Amino acid sequence: MFFRIMDIPDLPFIRLHGFNGGFAPGETSVAPPAAVPSTSSPAQQQCMQEGMKVGRELKDVYVPLQSEWWTRTASLRRDPRVEAAYRHFGECLSDRGVQAKDENAFFALADQRMQAGDTTGAQHLGDVYATCMTPVEAVREPLRKKLNHQFRTVRASELKRLSTTLPAKIHELEKRYGIEISFPTP
Repeated sequence: MFFRIMDIPDLPFIRLHGFNGGFAPGETSVAPPAAVPSTSSPAQQQCMQEGMKVGRELKDVYVPLQSEWWTRTASLRRDPRVEAAYRHFGECLSDRGVQAKDENAFFALADQRMQAGDTTGAQHLGDVYATCMTPVEAVREPLRKKLNHQFRTVRASELKRLSTTLPAKIHELEKRYGIEISFPTP
C-alpha cells in the first residue's frame, strides 16, 4: 500500500488519520497476524480460491492500464524538480524528531509502529509525513496533472473502452454471485 501513498499521497487524509487503520475512507485495518487462523477448513479454502479466481477475472479488465498509469506516475520521482524537493524531506523529518533519512526509511518506521500496535506513534507519523511531503507535492502535483492529461489523451480509446467494460464486469459478477458491490463516495 505504501507505494501508492508515495506516488499519490492524500496528505489531508494522512494528516487527519495517520497510518492507523485503512488508507481510504471506510477502509478498516488488516487483522494482526495473531488473529488470522493458522488453518482454514476445506470450505474456506475453496471459497478463498474462488474469490481469488474472480478477483483475477475482474483485475484482468483494468490492471494493464492501471499498471501503465502507476509506472508513469512513479516516473515523476526521477524528475529533477521532484528530486530537488525531496532533498529536504529527511531534514524535515529530523527537525520533527523522526529518525529516517528518506521515504523508504520513514515507511519502515511507520510499519514497525503499526505492527507494534502503536496507534499514537502511527498518528504522529502521519502528521509529520503530511508536513514534510507538502513541499514535494507542491512540485509534483502540477507535473502529475500534466502527465494525467497526456495519459488520457494517448490512452483515450482504452479509457473509453474501460469505462464500459469495467462496470459491465462488475454487474456481471453482482448477478453471478447475488451481491451488490458498492463504492464509498466522499
